[in-house]
Amino acid sequence: RQRFMREAKALTNLEHLNIVRLLQVGSNSSGNPYQVLELLSGSPLSSAIGAGKRLSAERFFEIFSQILDGLQHAHEQGIIHRDIKPSNIMLCT
Repeated sequence: RQRFMREAKALTNLEHLNIVRLLQVGSNSSGNPYQVLELLSGSPLSSAIGAGKRLSAERFFEIFSQILDGLQHAHEQGIIHRDIKPSNIMLCT
């Protein structure tokens, strides 16, 4: 629970176009913690590259530069994302 709350607090300090926004954090009536995140419209990167699918070099660099922009912002705030993987990266419309 403490880790969950630390992560929520860290996310509240991140305001960047390429990072999902935390809208609310709290506990329900049973004491279970929850986070409400911005609703994203799109699909995970894993869908775009799974089952032998390939991205063009142009599309790859477009996506990768946005990932790096978001990570740089997080790092500047002293936050390290420890679970970067295609299923945790959303391609939004």
